[in-house]
Amino acid sequence: MPDTLLTTSSAGLAHELLTGRCVLPKPADQDSTLARHEAGVFSELQDDLRGSTSPSERNVLFNKRIAPLCQSFVLAIGQRMAFEAARQSTRVSSNVIDAFEKMCIAEDAAWYMEHLGLTRKHILGMEVDAYEALLPNLDGMLEKTGAKPFVTSPLVSDNEWEDVLSLCSKFASPGLGAKL
Repeated sequence: MPDTLLTTSSAGLAHELLTGRCVLPKPADQDSTLARHEAGVFSELQDDLRGSTSPSERNVLFNKRIAPLCQSFVLAIGQRMAFEAARQSTRVSSNVIDAFEKMCIAEDAAWYMEHLGLTRKHILGMEVDAYEALLPNLDGMLEKTGAKPFVTSPLVSDNEWEDVLSLCSKFASPGLGAKL
């Protein structure tokens, strides 16, 4: 049910934006990668909508070509807005902002490949570099948020992770003698 609500809400907002009934504020930096993505997806959907000549044809076209992309379009808007808000904040580190941007790019890699000429390998490399830059600061960031007492995953502690691994079954290959 939540997916249906999200899809319906996204389609409604996208329709309002594409028909000009609703207008969002312009991006603070129209040249940012995420703003270019948002504008590009918006332009593609508007071009598709313009191809219709009658209201009934427009409804069919919307359902076939535009509705399936509405959720990703609205997501692109939200990602760009979150990115801009984080950049304006003094409380969000540049490493977090960079990792968020790279994660957003990876979520719609096909668009970035098609329109900005990035390769899959390049996108993955950017994402890995961003996460590697963020990783050394993770413990300190978690401490600053005050959330550490609420994090229960054994992945955040080497000792706890070792305890989890010690409980796992071990398998060996008779031919190689290797243990996994």
